[in-house]
Order: sequence, then structure tokens, then C-alpha cells
Amino acid sequence: IYTEQLKGLVLAPGVIGVGHNLSGNRVENQFTPMANVEWDLNPRTMLYASATSGYKAGGFDGRANNPYSFEFEDEKAIAYEIGAKNYLFDRTLELNVDYFYTDYRNLQVSQFDGVFGFNVGNAKKARTQGIELDGRWAITDAWTLAYSYAWLDFRFTDFQNGNCYDGQVPNGVTLSNGVHMCDYSGETGQYSPKNSAALSLDYKRALDSRWLMTGSLMYNFRGSEQIHDNHDPRMQQPGVGRIDLRIGIEDKNWRLAFIGKNLANEKVLSYAGNVPLTYSLFGTNTYFAFVERPRQLALDVSYSF
Repeated sequence: IYTEQLKGLVLAPGVIGVGHNLSGNRVENQFTPMANVEWDLNPRTMLYASATSGYKAGGFDGRANNPYSFEFEDEKAIAYEIGAKNYLFDRTLELNVDYFYTDYRNLQVSQFDGVFGFNVGNAKKARTQGIELDGRWAITDAWTLAYSYAWLDFRFTDFQNGNCYDGQVPNGVTLSNGVHMCDYSGETGQYSPKNSAALSLDYKRALDSRWLMTGSLMYNFRGSEQIHDNHDPRMQQPGVGRIDLRIGIEDKNWRLAFIGKNLANEKVLSYAGNVPLTYSLFGTNTYFAFVERPRQLALDVSYSF
């Protein structure tokens, strides 16, 4: 049971909220079965399939400015996956591949309400599917290549009650209190790049009976993705690749390494949103955003007792 009372809340100079009383209770019972099947086709190949269901409990959003958004429903999902794990070329190459599909009901989402807060709500239907591929290749005794690739297709299949981004023309349902919402059906979600990949080339070799030389060159790529809560098209993050490097020597006690991260000094936004009240009070579409760290260079020296 949750009860909240807000009275005389000051939103901004000259703007005072009338406040509202919120109360509610929920009782939930869920059954989440799961089934897994594995088949060892031969000593080098294993096939598998799974089907599972899951849920996330519903609840109450005490921050909601709109009393009609106070309660959100439980989220349910049914997921399917098939795949294979393989060893090839005298077990020097590992190759894993799988396909997954998940169907969501009442997917819980958090979006900016257009005033000064975020509301938790439910997208009626959504689905995600994708293909993942990963593995390692022992090129020689000293060199190892690790790789991964993912293709992701996430869509809201029925989400007509989303919060609009600042300046968006409402095209979704109208709530009982007269608030007009926006329809995100058919759109992808936040942080859902179509393509992502990673490569890592690792090196390890003994210099003498004491010292070991190690190195790792890594490349990570994320395709274009939406980073705005309310899917403002101006906040679509372009695809970007990052390069990291680590070279060092070590023995049983000492470790000395040079570390470089984001060597190409890529400028990447990790999150963007609208500044509260700027549009509702002044009609300006003002953003704030978080920027990931630029190029970093470091020297790591450590000693283990």
C-alpha cells in the first residue's frame, strides 16, 4: 500500500502545483516456467534450444506529476532461443551462434513527462529478436583473436500512450483527463542499435624465465541508436567505433602496463534529455546530455605482496 500527499508544490516562480492525493495497492501472482534442451551432436558441437517466461512486478510511481500515471502494470515476457556452440580446426577455433526472440506485454518504460519529471508507464506490446555470433581463435601459441557480432531488431508493436518529446504533435491516445499522448508503435527503443561488434587481438609471450609480455588491441562498434527517453529524432546517436590498447610486462609480483582508451578520441553521447520546464514555460527546446570520456592515456604500475 502506498499513499502520497502533495500540497502547494512550487514548480517554478509563479507556478504552483495544486497537489494531489495518491493511494493504491497491488497483489500479483506469477507462474514462470522454463524449458531447456541440449544435444551433443558430436564432441565438438552442441545444439540447444530454450523457452522461458518472466515478469517484472508492477508498482507505483510516486514521482508522477499526473495522478493517472501513478500506477504501472506488471511486465511479462516470453523468450525463445536456439543456438549452437562449436569447436573447429582441432579445437583452435570457437564459434558460437544463436537466434533469440522475445515477446513483451506491458513493457515498463520511463519517459520525460514534458514538465519536470519522469513517469513510469507501460507499452502494451513490444518484441525483440536478434542473432548473436561470438568466439575465439587461437592463431598461434602467442596470438588469440576474440570476436563478437550482434544484429538486434527491437520494436514497439503497440505503444500509443507514450509521452511526446518537446514540440511533437500528439498522435496517440487521449487519456481520460484530456492529456494527449504520442504513438511509438513500430519504432525502435532507446539504446537498441541494429548492429554491434567487437574484436580483440591478444598477445602473450614469455620474455625470459621471469618476465611475461602481454598486449591487447580492442575495437568496439555500436551502430546508430536513439539515446533520448522520448525518441526525439534530433538525438539519434550515429554509429561509432572505439579503439582501446593495453601493452605491458609482468612477473609474479610486478606489473607494468601502458593503457590507452578511446585512442581515436571519438565524441560520444551516452544519454540526452530535455531540460525540465524550458518548453512548458518558455517554449524553448533545450537539451542536456552526458558525454563519454575522451581519449585516456595511463600508466599502470602495481606490486603484489
